[in-house]
Amino acid sequence: MNKLSVATRSGVLSKKSQSIIKCMQSYPEGITPKKISLLTSINVNTVKSIIPKLADIQKIGRGFYKVYNGGDGALSSTPDALLDWNFHNCIMSCQIPHKYFGNFQPVKKTINLNLIIVEFRISQKGRVTLRVATDYPLNVSSICLVYGLLCELLTEHAYNPFPQPEVFIRTIEFNKDYSNLRLDGLNCITVDNLVEQFKLYQKKRGLRIEHKTKVPLTVENIVDMLSSNGINVEHTIKLADQKKQLDRLTTATRANTHMLYKLIDNLEVKE
Repeated sequence: MNKLSVATRSGVLSKKSQSIIKCMQSYPEGITPKKISLLTSINVNTVKSIIPKLADIQKIGRGFYKVYNGGDGALSSTPDALLDWNFHNCIMSCQIPHKYFGNFQPVKKTINLNLIIVEFRISQKGRVTLRVATDYPLNVSSICLVYGLLCELLTEHAYNPFPQPEVFIRTIEFNKDYSNLRLDGLNCITVDNLVEQFKLYQKKRGLRIEHKTKVPLTVENIVDMLSSNGINVEHTIKLADQKKQLDRLTTATRANTHMLYKLIDNLEVKE
């Protein structure tokens, strides 16, 4: 009789565990034992006692628990989290300084690399664009290769050496695929801020996260982020802008100082 009683209790416990896990899988952002109890009709104290014994469940905050599986990352980003992002389309552009226009002729060419299509253009006004498109994801580190290709094509179509212009990433959409996150009943969530648009798409295979930038990024911004393992685009851009302002201020100070010296020299001559 004792063995039958234990077996029966074990079976009941297994069913409760399955109900709790199934409920938690519907809340990938996390859920409290109290809410689990309301949704499953299992006593809240029983829920609290079962959760610590279940595999792949972690506490993510005070009273909040969630299921961790294959593609579901932890809340705290690892230093190399940026390298997990991909992109499919990218447009880089730059402006050739007016005094170097004579070194170039208008160009329009398409390079078909089977999996990747590259379009390179130089307009009559010195506007340079390079577009990369692919159906297969490219890792974010491939931005360095795209930039290198742009520089190579510029050099190829120039008659004489010229200083490399500042290259901007005009359009790029970063994405990262997860295999086991789900937001039931929602096809897409969009969040806007000052520098980017953030979207969550419900795909058949899981949840896709997409970032669309709203401000121009230079290649240097991305390379700096990759080199320093940074994750804050806004701060990186602000630092780059402050550096530019400081450079302009330094140049203006030098020019004003030179003019001031000239004015002193003229005054001394008149005296």
